[in-house]
Amino acid sequence: MVKRLSERLRWAVAIVLAACASACARPAAAPTRHTLRIGTGAQRGNYYPVGVALARTFAMAMPDVDAEVTVTAGTMANLEALRNGSADVVFSFADVAYAAYVGGPGDRREPFTGLRALALLQLLPVQLVVSDRSSVHGVTDLPGRNVIYVGGNTGAAAERIMRAYGVDPASILLQQTHSFEDSIVDLSSGKLDAMFVLSRYPVDNVSGALERGSHLMPLAGDPIERLHREYPFFRPMLIAGGAYPNQSQPVRTIGIHSLLLCRVDLDEGLVYRLTKALFESLAEQSNELLWSVDLERAAATPIPLHAGAARYHRERELFP
Repeated sequence: MVKRLSERLRWAVAIVLAACASACARPAAAPTRHTLRIGTGAQRGNYYPVGVALARTFAMAMPDVDAEVTVTAGTMANLEALRNGSADVVFSFADVAYAAYVGGPGDRREPFTGLRALALLQLLPVQLVVSDRSSVHGVTDLPGRNVIYVGGNTGAAAERIMRAYGVDPASILLQQTHSFEDSIVDLSSGKLDAMFVLSRYPVDNVSGALERGSHLMPLAGDPIERLHREYPFFRPMLIAGGAYPNQSQPVRTIGIHSLLLCRVDLDEGLVYRLTKALFESLAEQSNELLWSVDLERAAATPIPLHAGAARYHRERELFP
């Protein structure tokens, strides 16, 4: 009886040792890799170079993340890409994100409640360029005039500004946006009266227009202050003097923050790491949309922060 038990014990030990040897021989499971799809906009737009810079930053900080930069049709397309799951992180404007969160992007009426923010980025100015050949001296002179909107979401911002001045956007003669060069030629000849541009500054089309006989029109006063009170994501700002040719004095205008957005179901740990990588890289970034981020306001987004981003911002406030 004792002998049989001893043999059984030896066999049991042998089986356990063989199993351990087999397990040790197997290679360790590879760490899980994440693919991050970044929706930007047109290659000549504000956000494509920012997306490229972020992809490079994420790749250096997180070797397990494969960041892919995707050219899109702009901010509205970016929100739709988040909604349908074809993008993970996108750029947009604060007013567009807020409208999407409470009522749906574009023609959609249902709220996009799965939309979340990582951070506010740069404040971008609305730039109203007026031809020197035009008799337009202010926003109230725009009815019946030939106007173009240049840049993603420029139209929405321009229409809110016109309404603040008591101008019905339907009263302007909105023209099809032509090529960069044609727009400058049309402004210099007086064929176009004005051009609204929502973009960082200096930007090439505004520089070209001012070189060829146009000027920046200030956006200031009671209408702009009312607009800011009604829509907190609008903020009064200055275009610095000397930013453009023939523009030696600062020009008052109103700006809108750009935003980095994601879906609520994106992994919390991943979003925390993305947000941390972004903010720890700001001092080394060469793109103005990144290095000029206002750290004091970065978490003051008009829609809820993603839980991962909120965790990082709380830690940054507690342990600056």
